[in-house]
Amino acid sequence: MQAFTSCPILDKLIVKVECIDTWGDKLVIGTVEGSLLVYDIKERGEGDSSESGSLSPYDVKINTSIKEFTKKKPITQLMVLDAQRILVSLSDGYVTVHDLPTFSLRTTIVKAKGANLFCIDTSKPSLPLCIAVKKKLMLFDWNGADFIESREFGIPDAARALVWADTSLCVGFKREYNLIHAATGAMTELIPTGQSGAPLATVVPPDQLLLLKDNISVFRSFEAKHSR
Repeated sequence: MQAFTSCPILDKLIVKVECIDTWGDKLVIGTVEGSLLVYDIKERGEGDSSESGSLSPYDVKINTSIKEFTKKKPITQLMVLDAQRILVSLSDGYVTVHDLPTFSLRTTIVKAKGANLFCIDTSKPSLPLCIAVKKKLMLFDWNGADFIESREFGIPDAARALVWADTSLCVGFKREYNLIHAATGAMTELIPTGQSGAPLATVVPPDQLLLLKDNISVFRSFEAKHSR
């Protein structure tokens, strides 16, 4: 039995998609060329047909297109925080915050120059933001208007995957995954990344991590224990 089913919603795009996120009933796309695209996604009713003849069960229409959102630099990561009406994105080593729905620039987190990853814990009012910069992690908290730096600590290698796990961070390095306590920096080894050396981690609510090891998925709890 398959855990998920898939269906196409967009095809024949003339841009190269680098990252995506959802925003209510919208799809937000960051491209290799530095463009930001926002599409309205509407589920089609039974018997409705697509204007384009597509077999997709969704109608998709362009809402916003900003050609040089990042001055032609790839948008490598983005995240919509709908309640705060902001878009957080990563491009060319900088994490920036834009207001929604105007997409006007609010701030650039210049202290984290050289960033390659970020993650935000939306379950907490302070919206803890962690930014990976070379061999360190920098932590920030949201004060209602901006992200304010709270602390930083070193890590043994550059992070290649990064997600919050309650009060800890799951960090995927080239050879292994580790849980790092955000307050102390204490590390707990999870599992090797396998032969691929390409870690991928995500959270399965409410309290599990799903980690990629070669071609299999491995579950771990936020306490680093076997969960399935």
